[in-house]
Amino acid sequence: LEDSLMELLIDATRTYSVDRITRTVKSGKRILRESTVDTLYLDHYFGDLETGSDLIKWAQQKKLLPEQVVLVSISPSGRADMARLLSNAGYQSADGIHFLRW
Repeated sequence: LEDSLMELLIDATRTYSVDRITRTVKSGKRILRESTVDTLYLDHYFGDLETGSDLIKWAQQKKLLPEQVVLVSISPSGRADMARLLSNAGYQSADGIHFLRW
């Protein structure tokens, strides 16, 4: 029996063809706690108090960061901040958007 790969998008507005979509950091945290996510598509700005950077810090502390993270933010500063956090957590990227844990 093969494990199914799950893709999660946490983004306030965009919709991708993934298994689960949530519009807030809070609900994204719940899904990461309750499910095995293999690829996380993550925006930075949600219009509330928590950002994609906050989610990365939280998920790293809880050891819930998936093997692959794709940054979908159009904000250059937000994407750079998330990229720095992922690099510091041991992820590698060739393009600053797609990150893999080695």
